[in-house]
Amino acid sequence: MSRKMLKVGLAATVATVLGWAAPAFAQEAIKIGFLGAISGPAADLGRPSRDGALLKIEEINKAGGINGRPLELVVYDDESNPAKAVANVRRMAESDDVVAVISGTTTGSTLAALKITQEIELPHVVVVAQAPVVTRPVNPWTFRVTGNFDHEITRIAAFLKSEGVKKLALLKDSGTVGQEAYASLKPQLDELGIELVANEDVVINATDVTAQTLNIRRAEPDAVVYYGYGAEAALFAKTMQQVGLDVKAIGNRGLAMPVFLETGGDAVDGFVITDNFTATKQVAADFAARFKEAKGYEVINAFPGLGYDGIGVLAQALSKAETVDRPGVRDALEKVEGYEAVTGGNGMQISFSAEKHDGPTGDIEQIVVMRKAEGGKYVDQ
Repeated sequence: MSRKMLKVGLAATVATVLGWAAPAFAQEAIKIGFLGAISGPAADLGRPSRDGALLKIEEINKAGGINGRPLELVVYDDESNPAKAVANVRRMAESDDVVAVISGTTTGSTLAALKITQEIELPHVVVVAQAPVVTRPVNPWTFRVTGNFDHEITRIAAFLKSEGVKKLALLKDSGTVGQEAYASLKPQLDELGIELVANEDVVINATDVTAQTLNIRRAEPDAVVYYGYGAEAALFAKTMQQVGLDVKAIGNRGLAMPVFLETGGDAVDGFVITDNFTATKQVAADFAARFKEAKGYEVINAFPGLGYDGIGVLAQALSKAETVDRPGVRDALEKVEGYEAVTGGNGMQISFSAEKHDGPTGDIEQIVVMRKAEGGKYVDQ
């Protein structure tokens, strides 16, 4: 099994990573698990989320830890494989004795893992997966810091309306992501009077989407929504150019990846995408600067910030927990209120309650922002 463990909390390790003298901790570290794709097809989501989580832990430990105890992050690579996610979360709980876990990548792996975390009563903070089923119905042990599909689809539908779209084509991931997106999008299109004239699927690692693109062109839409991941979306953008499909193109947050810009080239220019990050938000801009200095690369999407916020809400809970164990952390998470997130738009905060385990709080424009691919980067709309 592919396994990578990073322990941030011992003074020598932290000093090596950041180059400053960490305080000496007399008390035992509080262990938090990170489960995500550090390798494999979704590594562009998992690695930045892990690095954001590490940065937050490094900052907390530099400031003295949580009530005098350092945090330690135990990282396992699930390679976007649900079976490995299940095995890894069991190992975290049984061998590493973590008090909570954050998961940083795909919906499939997250859904597999949360069945186990609910079964063994381990607090689980979801930082990337957006499917509504993650938190509906409310699972006592599962919390989420990112906006869900309903938030994202509502923002996309509002954008389509503002652009005067009457006929829409949809090209979506053939798995859970695409199914959940369609289930959320179709009723909103019906309500807005937008006709869905084409509904096509694409598999992960697809090498040819010509047939789907030609089907969409024949349907003569005003716009196309792509719901999936960056590599396949870049292939679709190139195919649009090749077959002469010249319509507005809107994509979900899964397109906010380096591979979309790098492999799509000028074909992706003009694609409008959703995201949960904007550098126009001062706390986000400050975070991005610290992240680049510490980790050596730019923040171009929400994923580093989501890992950072996942640890942030856990830290707020740990600081107030009556007992630093799994039940105590779970109870304290439900009392997190007004956490100032680096993700989301201006004004978005994260709050939980017994009835609300989706943390993002604010109006739809605060939770989901719109950005555009332009000249090899993403720019705020």
